[in-house]
Amino acid sequence: MNTEPTYEELQKKVKRLEYQLNELKKSQQDIDKEKYYFEQAQKIAKLSTWEYNVENEKIFWTPENYKTFGIKIGKKITNELILELVHPDDRKPLIKTWQDTIQGKPYDVEHRLVVHGKIKWIRNKAKLIYNDKGDVVRLIGITQDITYRKNTEKKLKEAKIKIENNRFLQRELHRLSGDKIIGAEFGLKDVMDKAERASSVESPVLLLGETGVGKDIIANYIHYISSRQKESFIAVNCGAIPDELIDSELFGHEKGAFTGALSQKRGRFERADNGTIFLDEIGELPPPAQVRFLRVLQSREIERVGGVETIPLNIRIIAATNRNLEEMVKRKKFREDLWYRLNVFPILIPPLRLRRDDIPALAQHFIERKTKDLKLSDIPALAPGAVNTLMAYDWPGNVRELENVIERAIILHSSGPLRFDVLGLSPSKPVNATASTPTDETLELDAIIKYHIQRVLKLTGGKIHGPGGAGEVLGVNPDTLRSKMKKLGISFRKEKKNN
Repeated sequence: MNTEPTYEELQKKVKRLEYQLNELKKSQQDIDKEKYYFEQAQKIAKLSTWEYNVENEKIFWTPENYKTFGIKIGKKITNELILELVHPDDRKPLIKTWQDTIQGKPYDVEHRLVVHGKIKWIRNKAKLIYNDKGDVVRLIGITQDITYRKNTEKKLKEAKIKIENNRFLQRELHRLSGDKIIGAEFGLKDVMDKAERASSVESPVLLLGETGVGKDIIANYIHYISSRQKESFIAVNCGAIPDELIDSELFGHEKGAFTGALSQKRGRFERADNGTIFLDEIGELPPPAQVRFLRVLQSREIERVGGVETIPLNIRIIAATNRNLEEMVKRKKFREDLWYRLNVFPILIPPLRLRRDDIPALAQHFIERKTKDLKLSDIPALAPGAVNTLMAYDWPGNVRELENVIERAIILHSSGPLRFDVLGLSPSKPVNATASTPTDETLELDAIIKYHIQRVLKLTGGKIHGPGGAGEVLGVNPDTLRSKMKKLGISFRKEKKNN
């Protein structure tokens, strides 16, 4: 019996095959379309997918992943190749995270790549596939280019820091607006000349002088006449910070760096970026912090406590101390290399007892300021002889002590006249009344200054220049002193020594 299909049966079979082929073509077209849409969606979202086989370490990437990593499509992908592209600072923590993931911990990490010399940020997130034993056998994940987001976050952070620093700057400007530098034209003339020179360069400045001479005021002055005047001025009293907190305060810390570090903190150095940091009482800095501060001076970079990222800094450094750092170096209390780094441009601020001519003007300035601070309606007048009392005292606490004495006197005699003989001021030497002592009726500023210069000239035997001269005693340039003497009509010749 003939079992071969008839012509009609063959035609039906052909039509059926053609129909199935067309359906397959349509399915393939739909698959190609979906693949195209998927690839376009990945490009738009800068997103790619990957698969990793734990047992044989085989890696599958979609084309967008090759583009993200800057690798030619088709090249064999290995863990070693990927790690070569990871930013050096991120490799160690990334390896630790990957090892934890193979043990079953979630994988969701952000890190940097270095692609063709440029920094690129990516986010990797994966779903873990387990076998019957509960072991991780595969990872199916996504990679997203988050460079734009990270750059935007950085700009927002910088803007926030800028706003914060500007607010701090405005507060400082407001606080310092009343701090005139009394003596800039006389007792502090040499100091102010050096400060102006220092403001035009970026070298470290070391302010030297006794407690209370106004080192902070000079530091502020240097900053606010420098090119950094619109940036932050951050003041730090190194002696007021406990040793265990000094690193966190100066260099900042990362979240979780130690017990109680609940969030990331920017240190004083970081807050001073682009501006000036003033380190008062630098001699109180503990030895370990001296080492880290030396690195700041040498390389202008820091690391936060508990961090691995190196943070570059653009800062001006001004330090101050009332201690003899050179002697501390000899006693191994201060690092010699740090001393040399700091002592580039030292400025010695003379104590108040060596510039007594500034006392009347300082007293009047503090009287006016304290009257305002205490919300008094009228500025109290000085009692006769009150300035003489101030001029005769040695002022071991310097300008700060004078300010406190003035405030105490105003509190005691708010309606005036102000007296200081009841405040326990004991002159170191009796006032010499032979040198044209001004009377109570002639206590004008020029008269007081003239009187004081004549007293000093009497003590120095008329010597103006050189060691032990009136210029050195008063803390002023001898030529400046001669000019002032000429203006005040002071004629004094150097006494001849008897043979």
